[in-house]
Amino acid sequence: MLKAEKIINLYNDMKKNFSDATKSRYAINILDTLFKKPIINLTMLLSDSGVFNLLLQWIHKQLLA
Repeated sequence: MLKAEKIINLYNDMKKNFSDATKSRYAINILDTLFKKPIINLTMLLSDSGVFNLLLQWIHKQLLA
């Protein structure tokens, strides 16, 4: 399997897992941002995904729980 195929498969698998874990309407926006820019900081994530700061902090806490 090519590296690109592996990345696409990972993205498709993560869409459901990430949406289920966060239960956020912004889940796919965040996931898209993370796949576009795998090395990212909070400011970039907020500006590129359209997620508000408090919501992002809540999602972060849910993922670490």
